[in-house]
Amino acid sequence: MPIDETHSRPHSEESERAVLAAILLDAERHLAATSSRLKPEDYYFERHRLLYEAMLALQEAESPIDLRTVQARLEQRGQFDSVGGVAYLATLEVDLPDLGRVDSYVEIIK
Repeated sequence: MPIDETHSRPHSEESERAVLAAILLDAERHLAATSSRLKPEDYYFERHRLLYEAMLALQEAESPIDLRTVQARLEQRGQFDSVGGVAYLATLEVDLPDLGRVDSYVEIIK
């Protein structure tokens, strides 16, 4: 997946993945806590921005947020292949972040 070259600031793919994985594990807790601090454009990697935008849209619609609903939202927007499809989403599900450090990961992304 190509990186948007206009973003030249420091970044951490691992931190971005950890925040997204934490949201998938417990969206009610982690998306509520991160959505006031992180905007989609804070994500360096385009696929992560698209995933976060889908999660925010589901939150706005008061829909559950999990792997399947995020996939469906991305498919509706024609963005599913852009994030890497099922293969990439599945890797997020096995990334088990230290949930006690999500705030630290948010600060790294910011």
